[in-house]
Amino acid sequence: MRSSRLKQVEQYIIDNQTVSFDQICDKFNISLNTARRDIKELINTGNVSKVYGGVTAVEKTALVPFQLRDERNHQEKNRIARAAAAMIQNNDIVFVDSGTTTRHIFEHISKELSFTVITHSISVVFGLINQSNIRLIVLPGELERKTNSLYGINTAERLEDYNIQRAFMAATAVSSDGMVTNSSPLEYEIKRTAMRRSCEKVLLIDSAKYGTASLLSYASLQDFDTVITGKKVDASFLSLCEQNQVQAITV
Repeated sequence: MRSSRLKQVEQYIIDNQTVSFDQICDKFNISLNTARRDIKELINTGNVSKVYGGVTAVEKTALVPFQLRDERNHQEKNRIARAAAAMIQNNDIVFVDSGTTTRHIFEHISKELSFTVITHSISVVFGLINQSNIRLIVLPGELERKTNSLYGINTAERLEDYNIQRAFMAATAVSSDGMVTNSSPLEYEIKRTAMRRSCEKVLLIDSAKYGTASLLSYASLQDFDTVITGKKVDASFLSLCEQNQVQAITV
């Protein structure tokens, strides 16, 4: 029934943040005209809006609650976090982005290592409270509960003060042309600053995040040194990494 399909299309858009009309047609096996009629009706609900070449979830639904996102692909995210943890060395200064994958990094850290972590992620902060071997620097800001992170005018400015050896970055999605995107305007400048201030950039994404785009592009794939993702990721993503001379680690 059409009402059932409309609900499925709406959820598909919310889950993927931004999708093209072609993606909707392929996913639901419908014609372009049918997709356009469906989107027109969904736009009237106020939950989605039209963008060039496709449609995006509006801000009130663009960010799925943190706990629900954390539950998706949990085992894969944990493997990705373990691979990221193995990259940290003694006396490192690392930035850890907010995200449902990055938050698990410190579950896999040896207590023999001593290094510094800079973060605006509340999840990371709570995870490190009892790890006295790790020096923790928390960036200032107001709490955004949808991302479990701190943000504000001074957050990115404070981050500019630090020399970062390695940044572990999160993303909402990576488009098929290699744009690394994020759905939160509040975190956009923080991510851009972290990329600028870090010597080595590591992107952590689960395999489901490739092939779509969200609201803002904070970097391109070629800006990263390494990408850690799941083994289920589409082969075209690994080819894209190779083309951009980015090391791809699949776990």
